[in-house]
Amino acid sequence: MMKACDWLSVMTLFSLILQLIPFSWYNMLLPKYGLVLELGPDGEVLDSLHDPNGTLTWAVSDVFQHGGQYYLGSPDLPFLPVLEHWS
Repeated sequence: MMKACDWLSVMTLFSLILQLIPFSWYNMLLPKYGLVLELGPDGEVLDSLHDPNGTLTWAVSDVFQHGGQYYLGSPDLPFLPVLEHWS
């Protein structure tokens, strides 16, 4: 049976390896799926937007609504996706 300190050392090594892998490699390895959730003040899900193929965007960190348009922001993307309507 693995001791707690052995498990911790394995997880620390795994975490270090994940930090050394460039973010661009994750984009090649992981499936792309876009998901945006609109949350209420109590944390309940009010609405959601799914992009199962990641065709619009696959790395959204925040959404800003202005003038009926939705701006999907991400520090990892070289472009700013804009939605005309939420459906």
